[in-house]
Amino acid sequence: NRDYIKSSSGIYHLGVMFQGGLDGKYGKVQVVPVLVVDSHEAGVYDTIIPDMSTSWEDYTKEDLKSGEKPDYDFDFTDEKPIILGKGTFSNGRLIDDRALLNKGKLSYNDLLKKYDATIQTENIAYCAHWITPVIEPKRFSTRFFITIAPKKIEGWHDGFELTESLWIKPTDALQNHRAGKFNIIMPTIKNLEVLSSFSSSSEAMAHFQGLPAGSIQTILPKFYQENNKWVGLLPGDEGYNER
Repeated sequence: NRDYIKSSSGIYHLGVMFQGGLDGKYGKVQVVPVLVVDSHEAGVYDTIIPDMSTSWEDYTKEDLKSGEKPDYDFDFTDEKPIILGKGTFSNGRLIDDRALLNKGKLSYNDLLKKYDATIQTENIAYCAHWITPVIEPKRFSTRFFITIAPKKIEGWHDGFELTESLWIKPTDALQNHRAGKFNIIMPTIKNLEVLSSFSSSSEAMAHFQGLPAGSIQTILPKFYQENNKWVGLLPGDEGYNER
């Protein structure tokens, strides 16, 4: 039942890094065993796993009491992988750049180049496409995507388009909407209803990533007035094609 480190090609690269230090009379050299794997795409070695626990045991072995030996584990599965393109940025710099991005003074492509960042598209799945009804003066063609977020990630609002959010299960969100605790517009309701049919985020991700190209239906709601009331129709509803 042990979790093994995945290599897409089945080929692992094992090596060491050396880090010099000035601690002590003669200084020290810290040796760090390193495993490099192509965890996402065969031949693209973008995942680096340093065995820091073993390295630290080796670095501090001279501080052990007489008769004690370093507790080397030579185990990479208990370490946190470093994936190229998933670095952390300064919040202050990103706040300024986000403002420029929203004002149209900085393109998203230029933002990625500035931070030497890449988008990890293997963790994104296309799940829905909605178009604003023709009765609206301002219309959008909006595509929805899902992703599996890292644990303990913190949401960060832009302050004007998005001002509040929370982590919540799709079923709980729908229940809160029905109870009048907060409003949800139709596209979000329908998307949440679809997501609530899956037992986990991993199951939902696998489903949408496994769909063939062109499987996502474009949804254009139609509205008409009947007895001075607006009536909405979705694709598949009776009378939709006649409107």
